[in-house]
Amino acid sequence: MTGDPAPNPTTPSPTPRTPVDPDLVARRYGRATGRSAGRSRRAQWIVPLVGAIVIALIAAGVNALLTRGPSVSSEHVGYTVVDETSVEVRFVVIADVGTEVVCTLRAVNTEFTEVGARDVRIGPVTENRTSVTESITTTELAASGHADRCRAVDP
Repeated sequence: MTGDPAPNPTTPSPTPRTPVDPDLVARRYGRATGRSAGRSRRAQWIVPLVGAIVIALIAAGVNALLTRGPSVSSEHVGYTVVDETSVEVRFVVIADVGTEVVCTLRAVNTEFTEVGARDVRIGPVTENRTSVTESITTTELAASGHADRCRAVDP
């Protein structure tokens, strides 16, 4: 035994291949031939390029809408736990002169659970850096306090 399978009389033998007409293939599968082939190759890079430009313009527009208005930030300076019901927070607001700002102050306990919060309205600021000291009323002894977020007030 050589290991070759025995021929099966019910299996048809392969037929010899005949040359395929390229025009028949082009009509059947939509492949371009001749002069129109160059246009489809150009379209293969023009369409994605136009799509990328449109996406970039949309992203730039969204970014412009989200970042409009004055830039506002804060720097933590410190805090003092006054007693079981209050903490004093010291911070610096950084904003353009004339901007009115709202900062959210938060106090947390030793387990980082919020025990006090307050929104503080500041300004319009008269300097780019404005030092602020505010008190937060707490529900229990606070471990720390800080300015969580500062933002410009919409006019």
